[in-house]
Amino acid sequence: MGSVDLSKYLDINSYEERELLTVLQTFFTLGVQTDTYELKMFLNDYDQQSDYYALKCTFSNGKRKLLSIKTGPGFPVGEEQKIKQELEKSLSDNGKRIANVVMFSSVLSVKDEYLMGDLFQILPLEENEKEKEQYKHFMRFYPFRLKFKYDDSPNDFVRMGRSREKAHELQLLLNVFLNVHITNKNLHKSTECPSQIEEGWTKTSKELKSMRKINTQKYYHEAPYPYTSVQISEMFDFHINKFYSLERPLQEQFLRAAYWYQHSGEVMDISRSAAYIALVNSIETLAADESKLIVCEKCGNKAGATKQVREFLKKYIPEIESSEINKVYGLRSSLTHGKRILEMDTGKFNDFTPFSGQDNNSYFRTDYLTRVALLNWLCSQKS
Repeated sequence: MGSVDLSKYLDINSYEERELLTVLQTFFTLGVQTDTYELKMFLNDYDQQSDYYALKCTFSNGKRKLLSIKTGPGFPVGEEQKIKQELEKSLSDNGKRIANVVMFSSVLSVKDEYLMGDLFQILPLEENEKEKEQYKHFMRFYPFRLKFKYDDSPNDFVRMGRSREKAHELQLLLNVFLNVHITNKNLHKSTECPSQIEEGWTKTSKELKSMRKINTQKYYHEAPYPYTSVQISEMFDFHINKFYSLERPLQEQFLRAAYWYQHSGEVMDISRSAAYIALVNSIETLAADESKLIVCEKCGNKAGATKQVREFLKKYIPEIESSEINKVYGLRSSLTHGKRILEMDTGKFNDFTPFSGQDNNSYFRTDYLTRVALLNWLCSQKS
């Protein structure tokens, strides 16, 4: 029997590609990438050795999009109906589920709650929980609980993937919208433990007070130290709701920028130079517009990215001087191309020397400018 194209029958364009492949893996446990744009799925190792594949998934060049799913010589007769039924069951609307994860905040601990509507909840840990070994972090980080709702699925692997993706998304957003660093790294073991029932969703309690809302300009201008615990800005709800009102492509672009911003905080104590590069990467993620770059007719290289960053900063931080933009981009260029590293990353570092203080100030100033640019970009987008 020849190959049969199942793409239309399975309605592959109706499903998120990663989740569709996850469901297919419950039928064909072995997947082998035979080239850049092709994935073959097998029933077992023996079939793989003889190329007796069951399905062949073909992807588009460059766009990372699943184009087709075709049967191979190892495809079981009549299995396509079972696959279709499993896709419809696993990836249809199955209501919401509650995830319950532990994350860490830098410098300040979470002592108060914040219930963000039906999206997520920031909660302090119980006193007896804080002493658990798996929550003992290092340096200056404090554990707190993050609960959130995500789309349920009867497929365990699809459900776990959705939970991880949502937790990652919220971690990136909180890093931009809170004035402390948020991380889930360096745990002894996973703390992800999805709740089984809706009762896991916390109601407003008399025992805990809600986080205080601080004037936005003051909140982001000041270091977090004036406060004794994590608080939020007056525009926290607006920023969250604004993000979720965007079309998915814009959400993904903002999350890429937020990733580099979060990564800067993640590596700051290991390499201040790498952290600085990550900050400018974050800006470039939102500033870059491939359609406006100039392509060299001789070599094919593209130019104009630096100009785009300058224009982006001037647009979203109007008060910034051109000289400061030059310093930000000039320092990033020197670090990227190995001309220097920041004084904090050398054995010569001393807070009292002019160069050490200058580098330290440059990092925190660029951190501030990056956050402001990200927030202003977000606020300027049409919902």
